[in-house]
Amino acid sequence: MKISVKKVIDSNIAVSASKGELLFKEVSNALLQNDYVELDFSEITDLTTAFLNVAIGHLYKNFSSEELNEKLKLLNLDELDMYLVTQVIQRVKKNEEEEEEFKQLIKEVLDDGESSSY
Repeated sequence: MKISVKKVIDSNIAVSASKGELLFKEVSNALLQNDYVELDFSEITDLTTAFLNVAIGHLYKNFSSEELNEKLKLLNLDELDMYLVTQVIQRVKKNEEEEEEFKQLIKEVLDDGESSSY
């Protein structure tokens, strides 16, 4: 399924989180139906991380990296915009790793606290 970013957000400017939410929902629904998605950024003149954090970043909370790498293709992004997408994805993955490390640390502290006698 090919999704036009411009058509979904009804603008050639992709800068707000609220517009990102519109695209996120559209892409999520397609992926949940097991569709392969081509996300077409044709005619998008401005793109920000505020938009991408929601539109692309939130996908990583609902789908695995492997699934997204296999089923989601980004089309018609220039070099700078692709860099922004890469930064958003790296930040999401780093946050997930830090969250897992934090959960593990809390678990270790709580487990250690249960075995300690007062």
